[in-house]
Amino acid sequence: MVHRFSLLDTGNNMVSVKAVDQRGKTTGPVSFAIIVKAYRPSISSQEEVVASIGDSLAFRANAYDSNGTIVAYFWAIDGNDFSLVTPTGLLSWPWGFYQAGTHVVNVKALDDDSLFSPVVTTRVIVAPNAPLVHWLIADTAISINDTLMLRAIAIDEGGAVARYVWALNGVDFRDSTVSGSLVAVWRKPDAGKHTIRVKAINGHGVESSADSIARDRRPRCSGSDLYEGHHAIHQRHARITCARDR
Repeated sequence: MVHRFSLLDTGNNMVSVKAVDQRGKTTGPVSFAIIVKAYRPSISSQEEVVASIGDSLAFRANAYDSNGTIVAYFWAIDGNDFSLVTPTGLLSWPWGFYQAGTHVVNVKALDDDSLFSPVVTTRVIVAPNAPLVHWLIADTAISINDTLMLRAIAIDEGGAVARYVWALNGVDFRDSTVSGSLVAVWRKPDAGKHTIRVKAINGHGVESSADSIARDRRPRCSGSDLYEGHHAIHQRHARITCARDR
């Protein structure tokens, strides 16, 4: 006799057998136990993934079934149900995560006996991006006692810029503004080239690298022969022309 045991037969199964001869005589029954075990598949995955906000990610899991084959993988992102199903242990996640912190990716495998593996977890640690800051005005020349509007703009892919901080001639960043504008009054009588730096800080406290421009302070010129400045994006020096001092 051939019998295929199913999941319903898991556990101890008692089998009894007796023989019948040509005269209809039967032997006493002989009994023995058949223990049916359900072997769940095993699975492993990445323990940790480090990414930045908005990154496209790929998650990998490996499952093995000792008495059959793996038919599918079921995925759950950040506590959602296991609604993402893949035929292999690879899940592409092109949408990325747009909130800094730790995210959780759970996965389990299904074998051809309709048994699920245990759930394994991959932690995704998402670091906030640093803002990118750019000047909106060029290197140029000003005169002593001039009032100058400094303007910069910062872009943060993962959120909003919280504030801008400013520095002059290497002095620590002190002045702070919530926008990328700062009114600077140049009252110190020191002519020459000066460097202004600005950096942006986002809502996660992550700072941009500091960008700088050059301001060449000259005595005031008169008439139509005023100063002019020439600037390129990464240029740090201005060429100044002035006919005569006042």
